[in-house]
Amino acid sequence: DMVRSWRVSDPSIACAYLVIQLHYKGVRERTAGEISALCRAFLSGFAQACELSEDERAMLPTLVLARICTSLVFGAYSASLDPANEYLSLTQLPGWKALRLLLDVPRTDLLGFLTRAE
Repeated sequence: DMVRSWRVSDPSIACAYLVIQLHYKGVRERTAGEISALCRAFLSGFAQACELSEDERAMLPTLVLARICTSLVFGAYSASLDPANEYLSLTQLPGWKALRLLLDVPRTDLLGFLTRAE
C-alpha cells in the first residue's frame, strides 16, 4: 500500500509496537532504562536513513502514546464483537503495561526517554 503521510508516523508506530512487544508474556521483563535504550537505538538507526526534523522529533511522544491507545481501543472493540477470537485480545495486557510505563515517565522527560543518548 502507498500513502502520503507524515514521515514521523512510521518511527512512532514502530516504537509504540516495540514497547508493547517487550511486555508480551514470555518476554524477559525489562527495566524502563532498557526499554528507553531500545527505543533510542531504533530511532537512531531510523535517523541514519531518514533524519527527522526538530518538530517531528517533538511529536514522537504524543504519536507513540496515541498509537498505543489506538491499538488498545481497536483491540478491545474488535474483541467485544468476537469474544471467542483470542487473537483480538492479544495486545490488551502488554499494551496497558506499555502505556503505564510511558505514562510514568514525566511528560517533560518523555522525548528524552525515547531519543536522547545517556
